[in-house]
Amino acid sequence: VRTAAGTDTGAGAGNSAGIYALNCGNNISIHNNTSTWSHENIILSPNGSQTNYQIYNNTVAHSTWGINVQIGRDSAEITGVYVYGNDYLMTNDWGSAADSFHLDGIFIFGKQAGATGGMNNGYVYNNYGHGDASYISGNNNTTAWLYINGYLNNFWIFINISTIASN
Repeated sequence: VRTAAGTDTGAGAGNSAGIYALNCGNNISIHNNTSTWSHENIILSPNGSQTNYQIYNNTVAHSTWGINVQIGRDSAEITGVYVYGNDYLMTNDWGSAADSFHLDGIFIFGKQAGATGGMNNGYVYNNYGHGDASYISGNNNTTAWLYINGYLNNFWIFINISTIASN
């Protein structure tokens, strides 16, 4: 885990997670947690075809990816993804002039082209993103407050608020 004064961009820091749920089954609920100073504060990824993944009412800060839901295997599939009521702080703690990491508050991604499986019926709502994730030495390390891509079907994104602190 990276510390407030840390500059480590190697595997030790880059592979850290506050809550790491890999190869999960059905009906996974991650809620009412606080996680800070990890590469990914919350990561959730299925194995096979799964349903009902919920991430809600969490507070995450000081990470590259605050909350990450992903399809990590070629044939994996999730139906019913709910990410709501979370508070995420975006900062430049992981930023660097070399742009070693891309910063995302909530990062959801499905499959690459040609893969089977995917992510279906997703809802991302009532999340609050805030902080100062701006340029470092001319590089914008931030990709997005909400970054959602990759062969997703029937996704609804609504009533999310993102505010950027001024320098």
